[in-house]
Amino acid sequence: MNVFRGLLNAFIGLIITFIGQIVAFIGQIVAFIGLIITFSGLMIGFSGLMIAFSRLMIGFSWLMIAFSELMIAFSGLMIAFRGLMKAVIYLMRTAIGRICHLRFAKLLSEFKRTLRDISRPIPY
Repeated sequence: MNVFRGLLNAFIGLIITFIGQIVAFIGQIVAFIGLIITFSGLMIGFSGLMIAFSRLMIGFSWLMIAFSELMIAFSGLMIAFRGLMKAVIYLMRTAIGRICHLRFAKLLSEFKRTLRDISRPIPY
């Protein structure tokens, strides 16, 4: 009687073990599917990260374009100031030249005459 009960318990344990193996195999399949989903989510996350970095690089390139346009504007401003200074210098040259010619030509000629007189030898 105990032998049959032991064999029955062993057979029931074998059936339970077989059912546990089937459940474990199904769990491994589910875990593998979850792993695939995890890796696909990871790849989606990395692609989103790459998209974010590419947008950041596009933003930096637009910033560099804006800075280059600012430098072009400043160089144009410097060229305009240069032209303005040339015009101012030309106007001052002509105006001061005319004023100096009218006022100081007489003084300049007298100064030259004095220098000529000094450089002549004194007769004894």
